[in-house]
Amino acid sequence: MGFLSTNGTISNSYSTGTVSGSISSQYIGGLVGVLSIGTIENSYSKVTVSGSSRVGGLVAYQDVGTISNSYSTGAVSGDNLIGGLMGYQYGGTIRNSYSTSTVSGLVSSQYAGGLVGYQLADGIIENSYSTGAVTGDSEVGGLIGRSDGGTVSNCFWDTETSGKSSSAGGAGVTGLTTVEMKTKSTFTDAGWDFTTPIWKIGDGISLNSYPYLTDIDYDTPGATPKVNPIPGLEILCKTDIYVDENYDDNTSGWGETYFSDLDLAVTKVCDGGTIYLATESKFIYNGDLDFSNFKVELGDYDFELTGNITAGLIKTIGDGRLVMKDISANTTKTFPITDGKYNYTITITTADNSNPEISVRLTNSNTNNSLGAYFWDINGPTNLNATVTLRIDKAAIAPTKIQSNSQLRFYDTEKGRYVPVNGDNFTVTDMGSYYLMAITNMNKF
Repeated sequence: MGFLSTNGTISNSYSTGTVSGSISSQYIGGLVGVLSIGTIENSYSKVTVSGSSRVGGLVAYQDVGTISNSYSTGAVSGDNLIGGLMGYQYGGTIRNSYSTSTVSGLVSSQYAGGLVGYQLADGIIENSYSTGAVTGDSEVGGLIGRSDGGTVSNCFWDTETSGKSSSAGGAGVTGLTTVEMKTKSTFTDAGWDFTTPIWKIGDGISLNSYPYLTDIDYDTPGATPKVNPIPGLEILCKTDIYVDENYDDNTSGWGETYFSDLDLAVTKVCDGGTIYLATESKFIYNGDLDFSNFKVELGDYDFELTGNITAGLIKTIGDGRLVMKDISANTTKTFPITDGKYNYTITITTADNSNPEISVRLTNSNTNNSLGAYFWDINGPTNLNATVTLRIDKAAIAPTKIQSNSQLRFYDTEKGRYVPVNGDNFTVTDMGSYYLMAITNMNKF
């Protein structure tokens, strides 16, 4: 739009593409050329803008009127009065807005700023910021090129990305490092609204970002292709990670959400997130693993482990089994399995010297099961003379209680039916919030 006046309003709008003027052109803006009396709100431009004088990424020239909750990104170039958001602010208000546009002053240029090129006395800028690189020859500033008595409050620019260590605007303008610009307290301490909220920002755990606007529709973090990304987005971790030996650089999301390297995946998952393991094929791992800060869910294929899970639980309610290999005699192996809610950990110590392979999972196919929705499915060779301990949370089977004289049954494949464990080989210990059931001299699984 060339001219917005007479109390006109532009709301929830955007522009993309290229806007260019002739060698001596003026009032070239990415969304609006001249703003006089009107209002621009909840809008943005993603534009390459070029002209001679009064050139801005969103608006070229502001007389009266208000710009709020809006931003610009792209590139702005010109000779004089050029700004990432606005070239020349004669008057009016800019509030809760930002620019990430690069600003390039051409030969003998002056009045270039990351947000505004030139601000006069009647101009007001508050709660706004810029991050784009700014170049020019005379009166060039990180946020504002020149301000002749205008009002600026609680505004910031990134000194690292802008390449500028100074800005016009007086005490209401602060230059910060990129880290500081991506820290929420920087802005809440300045009174910015993250409560209503007008602004959001990366949590510093899964995401880092500059502040962004609640009423603008941004891309989901990590989405491709990028259409309207959150400004300065850095994905620190993912809440959902998929690991399988079949994944490679031809897999969509490779290196971000999909991995073939479990060790790398562990470094990428957020605390409280989930790793989905062996989703397409058997997964083999040698070494010890700590799953204490996130969840692990086994798919329909086996997870074959030579080593130990030292902390955390693995959900095994599909067809996939947790497989422990090469178990030495008199060595206790822990199978820390869960249905996703309760702890069903199994520990097994064998007296067998053949380094057997034992696999476990939870299943709900047992119609004779009185202990809640799931029961233990253990596979291994015979004649192991093993000691097996089964843990079950009381909440998983409430209101059922396991008594010291309770009977435990297992499925005897030779007999084709469930048979009781010899009472002399079976003990129950009440641990307060859970039970431990121990079986000695176990030779069939």
